[in-house]
Amino acid sequence: MKKILLTGLFASLIVAACFAQKPYKVVFYNFENLFDTINEPGVLDEEFTPEGPKKWNTAKYTKKIGNLERVLFDIAAEDKDFPVVIGVSEIENRSVMEDVIAQPKLAHGNYRIVHYDSPDARGVDVGFYYRPDVFKLEGNAAIPFKMPEMPNFKTRDFVTMWGTIENEPFFFLVSHWPSRQGGFGPQASGCGQPGEAHRRFGDGGQSGYEGGRDG
Repeated sequence: MKKILLTGLFASLIVAACFAQKPYKVVFYNFENLFDTINEPGVLDEEFTPEGPKKWNTAKYTKKIGNLERVLFDIAAEDKDFPVVIGVSEIENRSVMEDVIAQPKLAHGNYRIVHYDSPDARGVDVGFYYRPDVFKLEGNAAIPFKMPEMPNFKTRDFVTMWGTIENEPFFFLVSHWPSRQGGFGPQASGCGQPGEAHRRFGDGGQSGYEGGRDG
């Protein structure tokens, strides 16, 4: 089984992997705070509302969606083929993911979504787009990020999915590590938990996480 781990250490990442006789693109892209304009109760998203400090309104949201459409289409246009998997970070919910792939230039990718709402205080999540004509999804799961030294610390989950490409098994993981700003985060505490989790997933694949649903 091939395992591909996509991490928020990079703003964007493109991996060209050859399966059988055909190369396919696997992409990671940070959507950089893709929030809708609605103030969701229980979530610290007031910054991204029309009344918030960013004056985040429909016009600004629509412009950001259009910019993401252009970037992802440009990646596809390089070889006239849409990436088979796109891991994304800094998304507020499934709805904003749907808005991106509903844009005219991306509609031909026929993407499906894997997403889970995470316990992150700001409501920031990670997720996947995938092409069902190439990647045959078999399962997916959200894996909570835990820090034994800080049991009450909550942040976005790891999201995993697995399936086959041309009958060859693949396991994908996307993550966005907590910030170290203000002295917080795993590196600041010296526990290095995200790196350890990546190594564990890389060694074990989806073992122990089967039975997930399409978010």
